[in-house]
Amino acid sequence: MNGLEEAIMTLSVGLKTLAEEIKVISKLVDQLADNSTSILTKSIANRTPKKTPATKKAQSKKNAAKEIKAENLEDNRTASDIVYELVKNSNNGANYAYIMEKTGFKRKKVANIFFNLKRQGKIKSVGKGVYILS
Repeated sequence: MNGLEEAIMTLSVGLKTLAEEIKVISKLVDQLADNSTSILTKSIANRTPKKTPATKKAQSKKNAAKEIKAENLEDNRTASDIVYELVKNSNNGANYAYIMEKTGFKRKKVANIFFNLKRQGKIKSVGKGVYILS
């Protein structure tokens, strides 16, 4: 039995050493993974397009239009009501660009609203794309 006990003890010591080495390797792999992740993150960050002044300006206009739109719709007015009021308050009539700028609506939506308001007899066209109250 003495030889068997020695073999078991040797195996036990070997397994303990192996377990310690696996822990060391595991830590090294974790560090490597962390470095790879940071390198990958930096690489992705470098690929994202930088915002040019023109891009920033377009984004700020878009955000301003969203704010105006949200502000206008908070009081439960319809989109047609908003456009009608803008036409009413304009001195020389309102065109697509003016309405789109003030409301943030897309061109198709503004065109549909103008069409419906004109059909209802609330506005009339005084030039190509320019509308005033009837």
